[in-house]
Amino acid sequence: MGNVSHLVGKKAEVSEVRDAVADNADMRDSLDRMLEHLDANEVDLKKEPLTLGPMLTMDPEKEVFVGEHSDWANMLVKRNYREPFVVPDKV
Repeated sequence: MGNVSHLVGKKAEVSEVRDAVADNADMRDSLDRMLEHLDANEVDLKKEPLTLGPMLTMDPEKEVFVGEHSDWANMLVKRNYREPFVVPDKV
């Protein structure tokens, strides 16, 4: 489930990401540490921009996303299998 926000996200400038996490001290700290790491490893963010995904809300009992962006996110929760290779919901 952790990659879903990234998969439905879009390429973004560092300033956009900073604005998106401005209200969350833990996320700001994580962003700063990641940027230091990328700089130390000479990653050019002009050539390889960051991806900014939406904040998603999950219903842990049903294991589905709810709220804004949930339609796109839920499409990535479970694969669409083809017959006869369908995996049952309950095993």
